Amino acid sequence: MGAVAKAAPQKVVKVVPIKAETVSDATVNGHPEWKHELWKISDITKKVTDKVLEINPADNRASTVASDGNAKNTGIILSIINKLGISALTLRDITDSARHNKLYGKSYKYLVMDAGHRCRAILWFIDGKFFVKIGNKKYDWNNLDESVRQDFLNFEVSVDIVKCTEEQSSQIFENLNKTTKVDSYALIMKNDESTVVEFIRKLTRDWAIYKSDAHPLFAVSDRKQKPLYMTGNAPNLENLWDKYGLVVTQKVIAKNNTVCSEEDAKKLIKQYGSTRELPKVVRDNVEDFLDLVKNVAIETNHKFSLSSFGAFQAVYFRMWENERMAGGDKPKVNPVVFGQKFILAYTALTHKTNEDTMDIYGNGEQIHIRKIVKNDSYAFTKPDLQNLVADLILDHMSNQA
Repeated sequence: MGAVAKAAPQKVVKVVPIKAETVSDATVNGHPEWKHELWKISDITKKVTDKVLEINPADNRASTVASDGNAKNTGIILSIINKLGISALTLRDITDSARHNKLYGKSYKYLVMDAGHRCRAILWFIDGKFFVKIGNKKYDWNNLDESVRQDFLNFEVSVDIVKCTEEQSSQIFENLNKTTKVDSYALIMKNDESTVVEFIRKLTRDWAIYKSDAHPLFAVSDRKQKPLYMTGNAPNLENLWDKYGLVVTQKVIAKNNTVCSEEDAKKLIKQYGSTRELPKVVRDNVEDFLDLVKNVAIETNHKFSLSSFGAFQAVYFRMWENERMAGGDKPKVNPVVFGQKFILAYTALTHKTNEDTMDIYGNGEQIHIRKIVKNDSYAFTKPDLQNLVADLILDHMSNQA
């Protein structure tokens, strides 16, 4: 194993703070404004059809598929049929929000904050997308007695409607989900005003609302929503794709393996509100990097995992830092040659047969290099470890024949 290059001092490029802008919502003095109503199931379906209620807003979690055998879907429907009730719907009143009126259309008055799954299950069932089992028989919507269908449509549900600011919306969402594990990045991406959030969303998923398709790196191939070039399911519950996009954006701004913490992501999102976009050069460089990852995946036939993606971006931004310190610009990389060397180095260093060790903390403890490369490749909050991983891989790449 060749000598490991010494990590260069970190030069974090800070985004210049701007003055807080006026929220586009008709904000309430101090606190959210609530009202409570009773809606029939038929009211919900009509409001969705009439584009008054949006049950799939951009800041919602990924929806469960409409399929037979999904316990959550059938549980919701049977609770209504058996008149056991379902929990209240929580909606956000957006009638006074210019931002939301522009995004969704002026006909929309409400966005689902909590209850999207319940609303989707109801609509899917009425559309005949799945059946429920009552006794030993299976029933879809059309097979139910007319009286049962009418009772279903007339069933009343409690609806809590709130008029609030964007920050309050995130706080309400977090409070509503205290008993349900919600990934921290899902909460970070709740900000519906930030142009950074919109930029990342457009990269990671297809959106009818934004009239945009996801970046090809995150493209999915089949009805199970499996991505072409990344391992795991997309969109996934942990919001990894959004996290990847935020990390890359933070590193593009810094042009090195900077600290990419949740707090830093929140600051970035807050600094860019509804009227201030990320500079075009930043957006272009983020997309260029994702293009490179996609092309490497194609040329090497490698599906990127969290670890190999983390290692790749650690190498790339380490190279960018080195180029910049030498007076140059971002690295120019051939996806075929560079990609093959990277995958070979990453695979060799993380293979179980690699018994090489290092004392990375200076306390005499020897740690296997395979664990360092595999685990610290996504230590996004620790640039020193990111640079160590990058240097190990670059050293191996330089020694390849």
